[in-house]
Amino acid sequence: MFDFEIWNTPDWAVRRLLEEVWLPPGAWIEPFAGNGDIIRAVCEDRPGQIQFTAVELRPGCHDNLATMVKSKNIHCPREFLTGFSPHDHRQLEGVASYFDVAITNPPATKALEALPKCLCMAEYVAILQPHTWLGRLKKQPEFLHGIPPDIYVLPDGICGMTYAWFVWGPKNERFKDEYITRELQATSLKERGL
Repeated sequence: MFDFEIWNTPDWAVRRLLEEVWLPPGAWIEPFAGNGDIIRAVCEDRPGQIQFTAVELRPGCHDNLATMVKSKNIHCPREFLTGFSPHDHRQLEGVASYFDVAITNPPATKALEALPKCLCMAEYVAILQPHTWLGRLKKQPEFLHGIPPDIYVLPDGICGMTYAWFVWGPKNERFKDEYITRELQATSLKERGL
């Protein structure tokens, strides 16, 4: 059964985003890192260009993340929203407190809670969610007024659903009246492992 809270992000979904959207090299954060699927895909696509900080609530993921990220850049707080703050330098000793990019595929129930924090701590933000994610909200969150994301739709379904990357940034260009919706390149069955 497909779990909307915890599932692996396909490498090809990350590659499609990186082919279409320019995201700067430098300090990146993956706030719901899991086993590092997004980190692995980015580092394969851009070797040596990104220094990742990984945050994951499940301590059991630490060892797997340690193979990709320096151990001082891995945080396993009890709760992302209160346990990892860009303003709390005690937890961020030796790593960036603000980031060039926040890229993540958060659990469905945490996405809207994590988004304002990501928007605050990163110049660019890319979140993978179902294509209808923001459209199905009864009321648009106040913090999103005037800063619509650009939407990059993955034409190839993930577990039978259409997903999209919602992208914000850079900060000085976030306030805008219009946004783009673009369909990303299709992915071959071979690349998708089918």
